[in-house]
Amino acid sequence: MAIPATSLSRPVPRQPAWQTTAIRAVPFAVALAAWWLATSPWGGLPRYVLPSPGAVLDNALELYAKGTLVSAILSSIGRMLLGFAFGSVLGVGLGILVGTNRAVAAFFMPLARFFQAVAGVIWIPLAVLWFGLSWKSVTFIIFNTVFFLVFYNTLMGVQTVPRTLANSILTLGGSRWDVIWEALIPGALPGILVGLRVGVGYGWRSLIAAEIIASGQGLGVLIWEGQRLFRIPDIILGLFLIGLISLTMDKLVFAPLQARTIERWGTSARAPQ
Repeated sequence: MAIPATSLSRPVPRQPAWQTTAIRAVPFAVALAAWWLATSPWGGLPRYVLPSPGAVLDNALELYAKGTLVSAILSSIGRMLLGFAFGSVLGVGLGILVGTNRAVAAFFMPLARFFQAVAGVIWIPLAVLWFGLSWKSVTFIIFNTVFFLVFYNTLMGVQTVPRTLANSILTLGGSRWDVIWEALIPGALPGILVGLRVGVGYGWRSLIAAEIIASGQGLGVLIWEGQRLFRIPDIILGLFLIGLISLTMDKLVFAPLQARTIERWGTSARAPQ
């Protein structure tokens, strides 16, 4: 039996935004309830093992009143944005530039794989020797982490673009810039965005490790001081804030951008966020 064409082309109805938000909030609510139950008198988990949500909240309010919390958050976000900006811009630019030539790309691909594997916290000893115990070391570690991830994924994305598209543009009288702008960048966008999203996550991990070793301020220092002084609420608060900030950046910036890219250039009618 033939299927009417209208049934094939009919768009799938979108789920209301409030339903999507509510569904995604369920795991967090379950985790919070389990945390509260484990630290309650019924759970019996000692406070020196895991403090209650109320204790962590009280600690956050105390640090906020002192100004310590806001200062730590702003310091970490500032270093993260600076290192991420330099790493992502150079990673995308060089990835596209190298990817335009297959011979050059084949030469750099093994190097990109190698440095992607050793990027990040492994460079902390050298960063401290080069830049000292300062914000420069922390920023370099973030840059190092983000750059190689973005460069590698951009290079891979450019390599997936069929060369017939570039040849068609040149045949029709287009320039090299037209090839880059009309074919390579749109075709590599999914790979670029994957590199950026992964870079944010790994960048935060590197930031915290670098702050613990080479900085006197930030969320990494808050966690380290919590461990040194046995202030477990500080540790839990720092972990929570890092996850929250990273999730917010991904949700507000990269997930919508990736969804629009897939809808504009991909085959999916709608991309998940």
